[in-house]
Amino acid sequence: MSIPKRILVPTDFSASADAALDYAKTLASALGASLHILFVLDDPLPGLKMPDHVCSIPAIRRQLELEAKEKLDKVLTPAERTAFQAELTAEWGNPHSKVVAFAKDHNIELIIMGTHGRGVIEHTLIGSVAERVVRHARCPVLTIPG
Repeated sequence: MSIPKRILVPTDFSASADAALDYAKTLASALGASLHILFVLDDPLPGLKMPDHVCSIPAIRRQLELEAKEKLDKVLTPAERTAFQAELTAEWGNPHSKVVAFAKDHNIELIIMGTHGRGVIEHTLIGSVAERVVRHARCPVLTIPG
């Protein structure tokens, strides 16, 4: 097993994602690894087609993208971005699928992500992004309880 040099930290800007990022920064510092921060925008209006005079879907998407970029810009300081050779990315799609695809496409060697600790009923109904990533990722996944 080799020492990971490319670490992916998916974020939803929650406390558990922040805890995972803190852990990833500590580990990346110790290993000399780069950090890749990914936020997946889950389309709030999938497949919805409305006339622009009623609701401008592209405008809503642009606004959500701007908000995501603003939040991503705050997760690392400029010094941390340089030190970790950080890449900050926002993409549209299904969260667990995008995380797994991003890891594969960017030769990620370790994924570090938070867990939300949902209740049994909520977990049964909607599942867990972290659980799905663990099952489908081609690299090790370290989960940090939130």
